[in-house]
Amino acid sequence: MGTTNAVDNQSRWLRVSRFPIVDEKTGRVIRILGAVTDATAQKVAESALRDSEERYRMLTNLMTDYAFSIRIEEDGRLYREWLIGNFENVTGYTIPTSGYVESPDKVPQYKENIDMIQPDVNHTLRGETTVAEYQIINQKDHQPRWIRTTRQPIWNKDRTRVIRYLGAVKDITLEKEAEFVSREADELRQALDREKGLHALRSRFVSMVTHEFRNPLAAILSSVSILDKYNHRLTIESRREKFERIYGQVRRMTNLLEDLLEMGELEHR
Repeated sequence: MGTTNAVDNQSRWLRVSRFPIVDEKTGRVIRILGAVTDATAQKVAESALRDSEERYRMLTNLMTDYAFSIRIEEDGRLYREWLIGNFENVTGYTIPTSGYVESPDKVPQYKENIDMIQPDVNHTLRGETTVAEYQIINQKDHQPRWIRTTRQPIWNKDRTRVIRYLGAVKDITLEKEAEFVSREADELRQALDREKGLHALRSRFVSMVTHEFRNPLAAILSSVSILDKYNHRLTIESRREKFERIYGQVRRMTNLLEDLLEMGELEHR
């Protein structure tokens, strides 16, 4: 039962036990003996334990990792000793029972990666710690998942052979998706940088061409003006020079226009 301490005004839990005393002749209860024990510490401990268990359940539900232990027999056979964690949540398979594992392709979540998994297991069996990433398909939602598997070999006392390896598996799907988004962002940023570079190059080129157009146009106008006003005074040689000058400037403008068209085609590729 709960009560409040009159001195410190703190709540306390009391355990009260009552023992009746019965008159042997009449069978009537003639007295009650009581015993009171301060159970506050126990109640606090029980409450903390419940909170701890609740936090553990929450963490277990949120955790997407699982772990396993594989024993290596002397004849080389692999025996799955235990598997704990959110195996079903990650893979979509039910937790397999303990037993011999003939080869990695017998482990359902790895069947899509058998060509990769066997060399990794072989390295572990030789005493090497391996860390590898695999893509699997969740059998419940049929969505691809990425997992990172770490295998730690355990040697016998004489270190003559690996007798067991422990595995820890982490769901890294969100990490992989973030990497994919990051790569796409980098590619987009590079494309934008190229676009900005082309735009700046085009702007400079157009500015240069505009400036360069003025010179041949001025030369053409000058030559045409002289031919128009003084044609009857000019010698045949002078008129030929003026026409050649006009033709030359026209060719120059034609080349500039072709360069400008090429720049436009490059921009739209």
